[in-house]
Amino acid sequence: MNAPDHLAECRSDGPPPAAADLLETQRLLQARVQQQRFLANLGHYALVETDVQKVFEHAVDGLAEILDVAYSKVLELLPDGEHMLMRAGVGWADGLVGRGTVDTGPNSQAGFTLDCAAPVIVEDLRTESRFSGPPLLVEHGVVSGMSCVIPGAEVRPWGVIGVHAKTRMRFTPDDINLLEAVANVLGSAIIRRSIDEALRRQNELTGTITDNATAALLLMDAEGYCTFMNPAAAEMLGFTLEEIRQKPLHDMIHHHYPDGSPFPMSECPIDRALPDRAEVHDHEDVFFRKSGEAFPVLCAARPVIDAGKPVSTVIEVTDITLRKESERALHDAYELRRLALEAASLGTWDWNVATGDVYWDERCRRILEASDADRTDLEAGWRLVVDADRPAVERRVQRALDPSGDGVLASEHRLRLPSGLIRWVAVRGEVIFEEESGERVAVRCIGTLADVTDRQRSDSLVAAQKHVLEKMAAGAPLEALLDVLVESVEQLSSREILGSILLRDGPSLRHGAAPHLPDAYSRAVDGVPIGPEQGSCGTAAHRGETVVVTDIETDPLWAAYRDLALGHGLRACWSTPIIGSDGDVLGTFAVYSRERRAPERVDQEIVRLLGRTAAVAIENKHHEGRMNMVMGELNHRVKNTLAVVSSIATQTLRGAEDLDAFRRSFTSRLGALAGAHGLLTSGQWTGAGMRDLLALEFRSWAATGERCVLEGEDVILGPSAALAVHMVIHELSTNAAKYGALSVPDGMVSVRWDREDRDGTPWLRIVWTETGGPPVTPPDHNGFGSNVVQRTIPYELDGEVEMSFPPEGFTCTIAFPWTAETSDRHASFM
Repeated sequence: MNAPDHLAECRSDGPPPAAADLLETQRLLQARVQQQRFLANLGHYALVETDVQKVFEHAVDGLAEILDVAYSKVLELLPDGEHMLMRAGVGWADGLVGRGTVDTGPNSQAGFTLDCAAPVIVEDLRTESRFSGPPLLVEHGVVSGMSCVIPGAEVRPWGVIGVHAKTRMRFTPDDINLLEAVANVLGSAIIRRSIDEALRRQNELTGTITDNATAALLLMDAEGYCTFMNPAAAEMLGFTLEEIRQKPLHDMIHHHYPDGSPFPMSECPIDRALPDRAEVHDHEDVFFRKSGEAFPVLCAARPVIDAGKPVSTVIEVTDITLRKESERALHDAYELRRLALEAASLGTWDWNVATGDVYWDERCRRILEASDADRTDLEAGWRLVVDADRPAVERRVQRALDPSGDGVLASEHRLRLPSGLIRWVAVRGEVIFEEESGERVAVRCIGTLADVTDRQRSDSLVAAQKHVLEKMAAGAPLEALLDVLVESVEQLSSREILGSILLRDGPSLRHGAAPHLPDAYSRAVDGVPIGPEQGSCGTAAHRGETVVVTDIETDPLWAAYRDLALGHGLRACWSTPIIGSDGDVLGTFAVYSRERRAPERVDQEIVRLLGRTAAVAIENKHHEGRMNMVMGELNHRVKNTLAVVSSIATQTLRGAEDLDAFRRSFTSRLGALAGAHGLLTSGQWTGAGMRDLLALEFRSWAATGERCVLEGEDVILGPSAALAVHMVIHELSTNAAKYGALSVPDGMVSVRWDREDRDGTPWLRIVWTETGGPPVTPPDHNGFGSNVVQRTIPYELDGEVEMSFPPEGFTCTIAFPWTAETSDRHASFM
């Protein structure tokens, strides 16, 4: 037997059994350590990374590498419960990750895993009997694999994580434990994301509520200092938060009694609420504004207890100046009413139920616009009730007349008066019953009538604004919000009207909301130009002020749209511009009438107030759009940067002699890219100055000033141009430091730039000149640096590069169109 054969024979015998066991034990220990290290890394990553998708991708990448499998995946159980979406994966065919789905039925390992709620191990899919091989695994040649459930925030599992191999593979208990641990980490990340999102929404909602609350809200700490106040509080008290927190809150706004005597803090029920752990409700008091003015308030205080310890007090304050004035006025009115048969504000009526005769007093007749002849006509009163309200009013009357009831009549409803005005009235009455033939029978009802239009409008106005803000916080589409505002205007109007909101779109107005205007009319005015004599809306947007047209048929502003409007029965229109917080016109809020008339003052005020709410909703949607645009731009920048880094790494590795050389070159180039990014970031990515780019590069070689001459008017390069020029300058300076003028003590570099005109197009010309260095000879081949210089400018900026190698010093001339400063192309550089 010759030596090679002998060696081969020795190798085939393998290690002794004891040695083999030891090696296997060491391998298993190493694998376990590697798995534990990965699991710890994944757990930390899941804690610090807020994007759960990145956590998924980190998990599947690590599992595929550590378990040495061809495929790994994370599947999300979709709401229908019948399909699962591949959220992340390794090794699968292009296009599956993010779009591919798997059934949850018996033909799916993932579905079987969900049913088992335990890890599922498959040693050979070809002989598997528990479920059929799904097309996804069969088409990818999967033989072995394992999967387990990813827990969710609720009882229902979130999804499944799995790994698969193309060969028969036996997974160890450690492998199974690793997969379960990774699933639990992902489940925790998912739950944390759900909690964070819920908290974010809650905080946003809380902020919206406090910012838009009409009552003043303050938070006072245990020492009595104010730590929070909403806008209503700042407006009511006249203090800023910084001003009011300079002293205890009591000393700022509650320091005296109404009679002017000092008010000790120890006697203040609001300040006592926290130490006494007592709530204060409906407490009337007197506060003082920053100006020193005293005003009456209704306040409440509630202590906040944390871990059994009182930490702060929530204070709600309502300025009741108007209410107090109203109370005084009511008291005076009561005295006048008492002296003058108490008939100053309420009308009284008396209804004979048996005959149907009704007596209306003078006040009632004025409210109902009724003449003396109508005072006994009950049907005349019924005819005034708005059709939509009549069924409810009839039910209330019948309930009051029911002998088994309490006989109380209470109703607030709308009346359409003979003048066409729509008014809200409050009817209060009491039915008088008598016994007839042993039965209780209603014979009379007496009561009062009051015009409550202003209060109803005020309450409805607040309710409408609150409803819109709540829907806005819930993410409702803009059209739904505008529909609510238009319908509110229609319902609150003093007469029958039709509302419309148009949104500004450049030089024209587009449809926003018009729930009850004829569809054909809405389509016809969609896109009306903004300008003079463009109907009420186009003109209002042009002027920036309300435009009132009382007769569409004769008004010249409607010349272009007269036939359209009259054809749909529209006779008058007034339109108010919707003004944004910056003073710009966002759209118009229009009101149409089917009769020729001018708007009521109250109707204009309603439109003005709800127009402000419309502006908030529109600007909120604009802000969401801008945020989406910023996120898209950020995504674009990150992708570009990753492409550049990848290209730098690839090209540097190709030209590196060894790993140390690669590290030095790659670190230097990456540092140059980071420096350019830093300059652009400091300028909010609007551009970077030419002189700043050069100074940044030469500072790294300690060459600025004495050995480097920079000549040229400072110009601003756009982001793409700045990155491209900086990478080229970096390669030139690196080469100069290694082989050129900067490699010897007396060498000099000159960089001059100027602008020139080429056939009417401005160009920027940059000339790099080296002197005093070693004799120059043309290179026999292009390295990475030469490729960057020669390719970047032509490919990225549509420019040109000329390099010359005279013995006395290397020269490089770069030129590119000046329009490139506004270009933001996909950077690659290589």
